[in-house]
Amino acid sequence: MGVVDDHPAAPGELLLVTELMDGGNLLENLRAVRRAGSRLDDRTLLHLAGEVAWAVVYLHREGFSNGDLKSLNVALSEEIHAPSGAFDRSAHAKLIDFGLSRALAPDTLAETVADSVGDLSTATPLSAAGTLHYLAPEALRSPILQCDPALARKGDVYALGVVLYELLTTLPPWSGVHAASIPAAVFRSERPAWPPALATDGAAAAVSPTVALVRRLTEACWAQDPDARPDAEA
Repeated sequence: MGVVDDHPAAPGELLLVTELMDGGNLLENLRAVRRAGSRLDDRTLLHLAGEVAWAVVYLHREGFSNGDLKSLNVALSEEIHAPSGAFDRSAHAKLIDFGLSRALAPDTLAETVADSVGDLSTATPLSAAGTLHYLAPEALRSPILQCDPALARKGDVYALGVVLYELLTTLPPWSGVHAASIPAAVFRSERPAWPPALATDGAAAAVSPTVALVRRLTEACWAQDPDARPDAEA
């Protein structure tokens, strides 16, 4: 990122210059892969999972949470080749849209969560800050808990698990489930449904070691208990 203060198109104004990511977002690319009847190849699966995870690691190391991690907010420098599910080795995935990102200092965190959801004392699951399909159970149960720096980090890890699910399946999370039903399902420890090839231990044993590894990581990241989730660096 750079700053330009003398561009002829906007004299006297400061402009932020960011890297061009002209591959679209991850959500759109996964939709194209799914429509082509394909899936991500193992190298691409690891490549994209690693880049998104390291972006979360970087944010947490710098003292920030993301607060709205989702496939729509992952920009790609190049498109995924839909028929093969391949992503160029030199291409990158980067997080965008930090409108709900928060400094992980308790006082600042409380202020920014309150700005997002309004009166914390009357907040409901559907008023929690973030995107419903990616919100951890503790955030849905009480947006006040989003004021806890440790839980804010664990909330990002939960959302990372949902993005990993998307990378594995190419499906949007909670497909076919009405949004209003999602909080209750999450409270019951339910998660987005795995397709048949990944749904049972027997089927999972038939997939590649890479897919099996990422599936296990997905399950760990979206664990019901925040303390059972790994840190982003794990």
